[in-house]
Amino acid sequence: MPLEEMVFGEEISRQEDEASGWIVAHSRKKQRQDFTPGDSPGPSAGHRAARPAHPKGPINKLIAASRLPRLPKDHYRVVVRPKGGMDVRKVSGIKVTQALVMAACLGPPQAEEDIVCANEMQNIFVISTPHARNAEAYAKVKQIRVGETLHEVSA
Repeated sequence: MPLEEMVFGEEISRQEDEASGWIVAHSRKKQRQDFTPGDSPGPSAGHRAARPAHPKGPINKLIAASRLPRLPKDHYRVVVRPKGGMDVRKVSGIKVTQALVMAACLGPPQAEEDIVCANEMQNIFVISTPHARNAEAYAKVKQIRVGETLHEVSA
């Protein structure tokens, strides 16, 4: 059974849905104002931890390894998929972050709140930003230059 997509008020094709440049934005009912990217609830937080400290079994280890760290809930997220054989595990995260910021034509002051995380299991980068303008700029990126190599990407 094929997966069908629904957009309120307008019908779109599967190709339009999978095209680059889409930004999904939604608000959360409850937002934490005091959250910082390094925060994580500990045992003294008053509730049980979301994940066990040590996953058991090879399947659970694989699932745990493919998860991203907790990112702020009120941020926009842009998923960047490298094309042409670029391996996320073999490139420097700092160099990729610099390349993404440069390709999006953002300056260091504009991108200082942005967070770039690599998901090695899925071979993607996830950019979390509090600014819609930055998210739109990252979504338009088609290629990045890491070192001397030019890589095609899809955001």
